[in-house]
Amino acid sequence: PFIVHEDFNEIPALFYEKIAGTRRFFMHIDYAVSPQDINRDWPYYFKTLWEQDPTPIITLKYHSVSLHRDVERIVYPVCIYYYQRAVYLCAYGQTPKKKQAVNWYNYRLDRILDVMPMTWEDGAIPDALKALQTGQILFTPDYIDLQLREAMGFDFYQPKQTMILRFDQEYSEKYIDESFRHQTFKPLPTPKALEQWQAQQHLSPGAPRSGSLRDRQVIGRILSQWHRVDPRNPTHSYFRADYRINDNNVIMRLRAWGDKVEVLYPPELRQRMADDSRAMAKLYQDI
Repeated sequence: PFIVHEDFNEIPALFYEKIAGTRRFFMHIDYAVSPQDINRDWPYYFKTLWEQDPTPIITLKYHSVSLHRDVERIVYPVCIYYYQRAVYLCAYGQTPKKKQAVNWYNYRLDRILDVMPMTWEDGAIPDALKALQTGQILFTPDYIDLQLREAMGFDFYQPKQTMILRFDQEYSEKYIDESFRHQTFKPLPTPKALEQWQAQQHLSPGAPRSGSLRDRQVIGRILSQWHRVDPRNPTHSYFRADYRINDNNVIMRLRAWGDKVEVLYPPELRQRMADDSRAMAKLYQDI
């Protein structure tokens, strides 16, 4: 479906209708790309490519912000996705930073400078990409949708990790408890629920594949604090969710919750949020 969230699939048609000549339904969608940077032809261009059988491999000329230069990469285009205020081409092939490797990458549509179709017989196509067609395992949008459901974040090709969050109780009751964040975003109603998760992840002492000592200490400290709280008068609520490591959308979401949320696990993500908070506080310390 065009609208991925199932509960929202049937709603968009209402926004095209008028009631007694007056439009009553409105939707505001944030878009981070300025109008002058949008090439409105790219979606229609890729539509013509996907109408071909087989879909051709392409060479993208792309402006990489991280590399501070234009690059050319050979990729297999899979779909176009609007996500978090921008439109992307999801493609499998050479990535901006690693031309010799083959992997997924989300290319910002407004940074695509040119597209040059290639035939599958072109000798410049990396063997790993040619193997997709010969092995008949061409990726589809369904694959991307599946990966997005497995963890929070749009960088669906990054490794996933579980995070444990602690929210201020009042804030959680107002804005978190009854909201949908992701398929994996679930409450931990009692310390026992966290203990069960800990055992499943082999983070308990003596487990055959126990995690690092630091991981076990972090979970143990959380449980010790939680057990000391009167369950009839909770001060915090606890949640777990799977996320894509280093995904900027996840970091931005955690920042948006501010001091109403604390990342308890994993230690690496907790350290990232602590470093970011100190850096932000430093900006305002002299005011």
